[in-house]
Amino acid sequence: MTAWLSIAALLMAWRIGRAFLGRWWLQRHSESAPALVAGLCEALCRELKPTRRPQCRLAQRIGSPVLTGHYRAIIWLPLEAASWEESRLRAVLQHELAHHRRHNVLWQWLAVAATCGWWWNPLAWLALVKFRQETEHAEIGRALRLN
Repeated sequence: MTAWLSIAALLMAWRIGRAFLGRWWLQRHSESAPALVAGLCEALCRELKPTRRPQCRLAQRIGSPVLTGHYRAIIWLPLEAASWEESRLRAVLQHELAHHRRHNVLWQWLAVAATCGWWWNPLAWLALVKFRQETEHAEIGRALRLN
């Protein structure tokens, strides 16, 4: 029992440490979003009414948009997003705001905690991967319905 708990605690500590380091790295290698992006994000927040308004930032070396945090949520966009067409930018921001509105960050952390508790079961890891895929598919569908 002690070994099982120790491994679960180590896995959870590893996940939390990676998340904090990742957000710290993004913060250090990012810049405020230009007025067009920030304005569009603000307009979509008024339209979609999330519980808290996330901040938008442009980050280096990320391949796709990412949402981090719940209370201090930030939508991280690649640097190229500043030159995207407004329709593409709108779709991407709607997708990320849908994640935020459905509290997917919290649900993801709950799934990670459950997986760390069931670390010895390969089906738990498979379920985590499938959960993340289904979350993405649901938000893609939501963003498409909004357009």
